[in-house]
Amino acid sequence: MIIIIILVISASAAGFYFAQNWLKKAAIEYNQAIAASIVANNNKTPINKLQADIAQYQPVVDKANNIFTPSQDYQSKTISDLKKYASISNINISDYSFEKSNSNSGNSSKESAITITISNPVKLSDLAKFIKGIETNSPKMQLTGINISRSTNAKGLISVKPITIKVYTK
Repeated sequence: MIIIIILVISASAAGFYFAQNWLKKAAIEYNQAIAASIVANNNKTPINKLQADIAQYQPVVDKANNIFTPSQDYQSKTISDLKKYASISNINISDYSFEKSNSNSGNSSKESAITITISNPVKLSDLAKFIKGIETNSPKMQLTGINISRSTNAKGLISVKPITIKVYTK
């Protein structure tokens, strides 16, 4: 009986010794695999990888931030953008009129409106180019409606009544 107990204790001690050596080897191999992975990824640690991802997507962040214009200077920015599109489109804006801001429910953006008066008559193609500029502008502007009619004075030209444009501010 004593011999069996000694054999069981010896076998247990030998088993623990071999298991400990096997675990040490497995841990060394695992650490070497991690080190090789870091070297393979150009020494990018998780923090460096996150910083690289942030830098890669920075233009998207900037574009998202430019969707809305700051409410303190939206009037000058809006007039500047409208003058730029009018110049490109061969259109003359004779008057600008801003309306009071309205809060947009559910988020922090506000809608402000500007009414512009265009010197008539204009070519339809020039007006279309002007409207496209407004609709694709960043920060966001949107036409709320337009009323045009055939010009009685000149053939091939149109007359445009004042246009109201929404400007989204933060």
